[in-house]
Amino acid sequence: MYVFVKVIAEAKIDKVELPKPSKFIVYVKAKREKGEANKKVFALLAGALKVPVKNIILINGHRQPTKMFFVREIDTIS
Repeated sequence: MYVFVKVIAEAKIDKVELPKPSKFIVYVKAKREKGEANKKVFALLAGALKVPVKNIILINGHRQPTKMFFVREIDTIS
C-alpha cells in the first residue's frame, strides 16, 4: 500500500496525524540534517501502522517535506 506523508521537522513534539485515509502528517523533533528527520518518520510511521520498520520503503521525497512511502503487507502463513 502507498502512503503519502507531510513531514513537519523541528516540531515541539513527535506525533502522527491521519487527516485522510493513507495521508499522514508527521511531526518530528529531529532536525532535517543527515537524514535524522527521515529516520524518526520511519519509526513513527511504523508505530502508527503497526508494521516493522523494515517493511516501509521511502519511494519519493528524500529531501522534500512531502514524501511517498510503500508499506509491504505482512504475509501470514497458516
